[in-house]
Amino acid sequence: MPLYFPNQGQAHQVRQLLLSGTHEPDVVADVSRTIDTKVKAVLAHASQLAGDDEAIRDLVYGRAEQAGRPVGVAFGEAFRSVELAF
Repeated sequence: MPLYFPNQGQAHQVRQLLLSGTHEPDVVADVSRTIDTKVKAVLAHASQLAGDDEAIRDLVYGRAEQAGRPVGVAFGEAFRSVELAF
C-alpha cells in the first residue's frame, strides 16, 4: 500500500488464490504437521462453537482425514485454486 507506506517498495501481488469452503476443490494442502494447532485454534472460538469439545475435535480431524486421503496424506485441507493474470 504505497500511500500508507511510501518507503516500503512495491506492493506485494499474488498470482494464486486458494479458496476454502468450495464444492469443487482442486488443490489439497498437507496439514499433517499443523493439524493439532488447527484444532486448538478452532476450539479457541468458544463463543461461536459452544458445545462438546471432543465432538468438535473429531469433526476437524475427520474432515482433514477425508480431504487428505485422495492425495495420500494423513491430514489435508482442500481448496479451489484461482490463478490471477496480470
